[in-house]
Amino acid sequence: MSLLGMMSTVTATRTVPAVLELANAANITAASSATARVATATKPTTTGNSIVIGANMNYLVLQTLNTASVALTCYAIGWTYSTAVSLWIPKLLTKFTVTCSTTSGSAVSSLRPGRDYLKSLGDLKIYNGEEASCPGGFVIIDLAGSEMVELQMVAASGSANALIGFI
Repeated sequence: MSLLGMMSTVTATRTVPAVLELANAANITAASSATARVATATKPTTTGNSIVIGANMNYLVLQTLNTASVALTCYAIGWTYSTAVSLWIPKLLTKFTVTCSTTSGSAVSSLRPGRDYLKSLGDLKIYNGEEASCPGGFVIIDLAGSEMVELQMVAASGSANALIGFI
């Protein structure tokens, strides 16, 4: 009982695991430069150098996958539909660069996991990997009310994909 004569409540919380699944069934070819995103009447879809996924919770857990010898830049762009103007509105959630693991072993979808992440813009919680113990790093991105998220993959060459989960 508290000093105010009220019963105390103890609440236990449980973190639901963010199961990581492939963001796209097929790997994409990383583009050599980013594509500008502006408001559009057309609903964004997976094409070219980007993967579009539904945002079903508040945070995206993301591990990039790419060719082991190529550095990757990823732009996470949130999309929301405005009924007032009948347009899909983009917002840059974050931009980061990734160094891929070089450790041999089982690659997911023929690609290696991102190991070292470095934020350039926006908000991002980083969990870097370590080549000696566990090279698979990951990031957590606040989706800030987005209905969909576009992952734009930019690199000098190579293929890319991502493992994603939501919390």
